[in-house]
Amino acid sequence: METRDEDTRVKKQKKTMLCNLTSCKYDIVQQSVQSSGFKLTLDPTNWLLLWLDTGVSVERLLEMKAYQRINHFPGMHEICRKDNLARNVSRLSRLFPKSFGFFPKTWILPHDWNEFLLHTKAKKGCYIAKPDHGCQGKGIFLFKDPNDVDDIKQTDMIVQTYLTNPCLIDGLKFDLRIYVLVTSVDPLRVFVYEDGLARFATEAYHPPNESNLEDMCMHLTNYAINKHSEKFVHDEKTGSKRSMQSVFEQLHQKTGADIDTVWQRICDSIVKTLLVVQPHLSKVVKQWFPSDPEASFQGIGSQCFEILGFDVILDAKLKPWVLEVNHSPSFTCDSPLDTEIKSGVISGALKLLNLNPSTPKKYLRQEKEKSQTRLWKGSNDLRPKTSQLTPEKEDRPKSGKQEGKSVLQQQALIQYYERYNPLLLEKLTVHEDKSMGNYQRIFPPADERKLKQYLYLVSETTKLSSETLTTKARKAFREQQLEQEMMKKKQIEEWKLKRERIRPNVQAKVDSKLSRTSIPAIPKKTFEMKIDAPELDRKWRPSIALNTQTLNDNIQGGWDIPSPRTVQPKANALHV
Repeated sequence: METRDEDTRVKKQKKTMLCNLTSCKYDIVQQSVQSSGFKLTLDPTNWLLLWLDTGVSVERLLEMKAYQRINHFPGMHEICRKDNLARNVSRLSRLFPKSFGFFPKTWILPHDWNEFLLHTKAKKGCYIAKPDHGCQGKGIFLFKDPNDVDDIKQTDMIVQTYLTNPCLIDGLKFDLRIYVLVTSVDPLRVFVYEDGLARFATEAYHPPNESNLEDMCMHLTNYAINKHSEKFVHDEKTGSKRSMQSVFEQLHQKTGADIDTVWQRICDSIVKTLLVVQPHLSKVVKQWFPSDPEASFQGIGSQCFEILGFDVILDAKLKPWVLEVNHSPSFTCDSPLDTEIKSGVISGALKLLNLNPSTPKKYLRQEKEKSQTRLWKGSNDLRPKTSQLTPEKEDRPKSGKQEGKSVLQQQALIQYYERYNPLLLEKLTVHEDKSMGNYQRIFPPADERKLKQYLYLVSETTKLSSETLTTKARKAFREQQLEQEMMKKKQIEEWKLKRERIRPNVQAKVDSKLSRTSIPAIPKKTFEMKIDAPELDRKWRPSIALNTQTLNDNIQGGWDIPSPRTVQPKANALHV
């Protein structure tokens, strides 16, 4: 009996989880994955976890099995591209200027160039231009006069108001790289790692002027730029790259600021940024993974997750500003500080995903149970449950002056619990509480009042998202029509040119030949028949004194003889 028990234990220990890292270049990812119990594989199809450094492709999604996990969400580019982030946040900031005041005013070129010119005429200032999909500080520059950068008005860039009063430590400008984990978008579950990186500029900061606009080591905090500076310092406490918590402690000691309040504001801006794109992500994920919405509560979980890198900067009043969102933050480790923080980010994320070797078998068992249930209970059970459906239009809150904001927030909360079973939400929360480690859940928040506020923003975002999708569809249709018309015109012009090139003198020859040929005109003649008026009453049986042979000869000669029904009497004679 003891030997059998030992053999069973050995078999259980041999069960491993397979991870494919063929498209990942970071050593820290490999180390964290192996320390979490995964075994690396080169098999392109047989794996439980796939980690990519780039975005996920359509082909990859179509090949995935229902129990496999991938580290990117389709559609996350809506906030990870600078132009899309600016467009989506700006749209909601018009409705809720106080709630979305954490994003700098932004213009998307080339469409917003004229609007930007009008702004600069009314208000002078300093601006920063960035490529719409760049990274690592490439292609970024500062300017004050739009006339100096007239050549960028037709390029795909964004222009933002430059924050001229940043928070400084030791006279240096810095920003924060904050790691955010999204484990699901329907329902939305967001976690933030409690520590991050503070990246410092290497030149003492001075307000921008004509002499220092090109000094990127003063105005930009990107590690890829400042690491080449001679003034870059490798020290975890006073260097050019420090831990976020050490910076918070230093700010508290020097200014006496309430760091908890600052951290709450940062988390609030992160949540609102994700709420902007949540309706879109939910639709995209359902298109590619049309599975049971409650599967995430049964141990299978969302097939996608993502670790995002939020770049946040503090101004002199310690107000956080979201600069950009990175869908593939760098996991390069150039120092022990990098290794400590980034390994914790990755290992903690894998723990929250609740992956285990029994996941494939568990999924297959659940699918078998569902198929048996459908066979026994019939097709009526194939319909989705009420808790899984989006509320109908008539059940959605009707906006109006007679309804207060609190009423709309309460209705949004009711719809949330109608869509997601509260018992299953609680079950998921219990698992997350046990597995969070150094992560902190920021959505859904524990405070119900704040949850109502967030859900109300989601409801408004959903309306804007549907309008946006409709607008995009109409625009695409109009562009397709214009393209088809242009193609037809182009084909016609090409055909005309080809005809003139092959047979240039055909029409001239035809015209000249017709001019030389004389075709006699055939005269149209009429003849007169004399008929007594009383004879018309005999139903077209007149006695016509006319030589039949002469009439036939005239007909053969080409006369036009109308039908007898057109004959009209005129006095004593009828002209036909």
